[in-house]
Amino acid sequence: MEAATVGLCFPDSYYAELQAHYTHMKQLFCDGLKQFGLTFTDPQGAYYVLLDVSKYGVKDDLHFCEWLAEHVGVGTVPGSCFFRERLRVGDGTSGMDVHHLIRFHFAKRDDTLNAALDRLSELDRKAKDYLTQHTHTNQMRRTLQEVQYPMRHRPAYTCGICRISGSAA
Repeated sequence: MEAATVGLCFPDSYYAELQAHYTHMKQLFCDGLKQFGLTFTDPQGAYYVLLDVSKYGVKDDLHFCEWLAEHVGVGTVPGSCFFRERLRVGDGTSGMDVHHLIRFHFAKRDDTLNAALDRLSELDRKAKDYLTQHTHTNQMRRTLQEVQYPMRHRPAYTCGICRISGSAA
């Protein structure tokens, strides 16, 4: 209760500056993703985006996040960590699989966002190269599609760009 009371005492300029700062970070990161032709949610007040990685044949977002950290150098969080195994739509009779979504947190310094965008600029090429190199074993697709972990068996990840940390749940 005290925190809310303190927050109500801040001047309007504080909130205007805060909004401008977050709008800048969102614009910087989203403009970069658009430039690379990546599909993502356009946040309407959140400090993260959900990137659709289905064009890479992803069926397991956890393994894709691990591959992304290892091969591209950008950490992200599996989108399915924020949903039940299936996201229910409308009356709950239909569902949409969410294992093709990964979450990027963009409330970062400009230099961190620019470094992440520099690395993500190579995502298409690295994914295609990796798939080409492993065509006969199809290792990447198997790695990204084969295992579907129930939520209770997923590692816990910290939000962030250029960092990923996990621990057994």
